[in-house]
Amino acid sequence: MSNKTIFIAEISWIDYKDGGRQNIPTINEKYYPIIVIEEDRFDTTNSLWSSLIINKKFINSNKTQAELSYLLEDAPDKLTKNCKFKLYEGSKLVANGVVVDVNTNNIKNF
Repeated sequence: MSNKTIFIAEISWIDYKDGGRQNIPTINEKYYPIIVIEEDRFDTTNSLWSSLIINKKFINSNKTQAELSYLLEDAPDKLTKNCKFKLYEGSKLVANGVVVDVNTNNIKNF
């Protein structure tokens, strides 16, 4: 077991008719997109990381508040409060988000 930092994020999901996901992940469903931190978007050598998103509540029909963490322990330590990011499924952009808080509680590896 190891400790992971969990970030609280607000995620704006791109509408399906605009190229986004057909269905937004449901509350407490584990979702594993690629995350690209806004400041790293032009540096593809170290900017594509697998993440875990767990939506905790819907703010409106296309916006959720979620827990966000990296899947790998060696991921860069670049997520901070107010950090902007994009979520991808392969090359398809599915959401934009911003970190609104950091929760450093310990969780078990999954």
